[in-house]
Formats: sequence, C-alpha cells, structure tokens
Amino acid sequence: MFLTRLGQLFPDIEKEEFRDACTRLARQMAIELAFPSIGGYRNYQGAADDEELFRGKTVLLKRASLSEVHFRQLSALIETPFGFKPHGLRRL
Repeated sequence: MFLTRLGQLFPDIEKEEFRDACTRLARQMAIELAFPSIGGYRNYQGAADDEELFRGKTVLLKRASLSEVHFRQLSALIETPFGFKPHGLRRL
C-alpha cells in the first residue's frame, strides 16, 4: 500500500529506485527494513540480503537508531511554507 501511495505522489519513481534508496538509508541506520522470509519477516542486514529484498512484494519500514538525526538533516534542506509551525516529531 505504501508503494502504491508513493507511486501516486511520485509517478516517475520505479519500485527498484525506492528499494535502492531504502537499502542505502538502512545501511546508514536511518531506517530499518524488514522483508518477507520463511516464518514471517526478517530484518535487512546488508548487501547479502539485496536479492531476497528485491524479490519480495512487500517491505516494512521502521524507525532506526539514527532516524531522528537523518530526519533533522533532511528537514534543514527543505524550505517550509511561510507561516508553517512544526508540531514536533510524532513518536511511533
């Protein structure tokens, strides 16, 4: 469902591009990824998991140890609309 919504927001993004970006963020500990495996979902642990991750139809995204740091760095690069007042980060 997330990939479907992402496709609506960014019609030019390919599934492979999204998953490539996710693996890069996971390697930087900005997000955690989990993908279908025997007996449930398994956490992505690096390049050795790429083939299985890309074969899967679903991916779970979770907060990682450095998520907030990466979010703040990214937020600093984005211009906010005039009058925008942040309400802080929502804890999951």
